[in-house]
Amino acid sequence: MSQWVQSGQLDQVVFFNAPPGLGTWVVNGAKGDAAAAAFTTPTVTELGVGTMPGCYKLLLDEQTTITAGKATEMLKLYISAGGWAGVSVEVTLFDNLPSDLQKIAGSDDFQVAGVGGQGYGPAT
Repeated sequence: MSQWVQSGQLDQVVFFNAPPGLGTWVVNGAKGDAAAAAFTTPTVTELGVGTMPGCYKLLLDEQTTITAGKATEMLKLYISAGGWAGVSVEVTLFDNLPSDLQKIAGSDDFQVAGVGGQGYGPAT
């Protein structure tokens, strides 16, 4: 399953599992056709050593801007630490909504047509 993150947003996290107590993280990411590039200073935190051992989060503060002209782009991450082989994680980056769609999405006065003319949304 892929997590969706808006292009250019630097405050989102992605969750993953690994053996408890790891440190000295290495994160490599590749978008589209580009070669993999290392995160310069990956921020990885174990969620709860006593309550959720082995559950980690990576701050996505690098490589989150999609290529100009694209609506979406996949970011494939490979996260590893000393003595542990690692895990792959996928993130779908998406472009900002056009201003007209932002206005519609932020309004209570929208309706999406469904199957057989059935409408979905607040304005029913």
